[in-house]
Amino acid sequence: MESQVDDSTKTELNALEAHDVTEKNHHQDSYAVDLETGWDLTDKTQVKCLEKILDQEDPCLTTGSRPCDPFSILQALNEGRMDPEKFQARLEEGKEMLDTSCSIYKQRIKKGEYFLHEHPKSAKSWKEECIQEISEIPNVEIVEGPMCRWKMVGRDASGEGYIRKPSCWMTNLPELAETLRGVCTNDLPGGKHEWHRHIHLVNGRAKMARIHPPALVRAVLRALKRQMKTDGEYREVHSVNAGLDPVQMKT
Repeated sequence: MESQVDDSTKTELNALEAHDVTEKNHHQDSYAVDLETGWDLTDKTQVKCLEKILDQEDPCLTTGSRPCDPFSILQALNEGRMDPEKFQARLEEGKEMLDTSCSIYKQRIKKGEYFLHEHPKSAKSWKEECIQEISEIPNVEIVEGPMCRWKMVGRDASGEGYIRKPSCWMTNLPELAETLRGVCTNDLPGGKHEWHRHIHLVNGRAKMARIHPPALVRAVLRALKRQMKTDGEYREVHSVNAGLDPVQMKT
């Protein structure tokens, strides 16, 4: 899982190799597929390259985190202020990349491997046909859990605070579903947990929620490790070279 997604047109697909998923060196076994690493998943040629890589390397877990801008409530509120053609073009591009992500999820499921898809709970993308199709596949679950559980933080005029960001997670990995399902500790009864303040994502602060907290990354890796042990697929190695770039694949 990549720690940051900044570009509004970026799609993020990450593959985590089914070898060493220890916390100490988990980044050695994963790679990101986004504009920052030279990939453009609106390019059909590059999509085919990616499919070839995934088929060859057969990663245990593939995660997707589409930029929520084209599907967000805030974006819908701004629709009247934007050029209609530009707004529609941005939405269509978002749908195209979402379709690509879902197509890859289906391929991974057919190979008997796992996937994880994350988007804000309020995102309109959850109603897209491609997402609905994935959600109806046996053993696929959609669970809810806020990002403040994983110590997502930001700053406003009052200082540092937690970012609630209610999120939904779709996965076929049971350990992940169980890990990511949850509520804000402020909402738990009994008052046993320390109360925390939430920052409202207005006035341009929404971009702070694009960074995945390290605690979340560690939790995903731990869940994957437990699942791999259950499946009898886990083994320790020091490092694994994973992933090729589009240029290498074309040559």
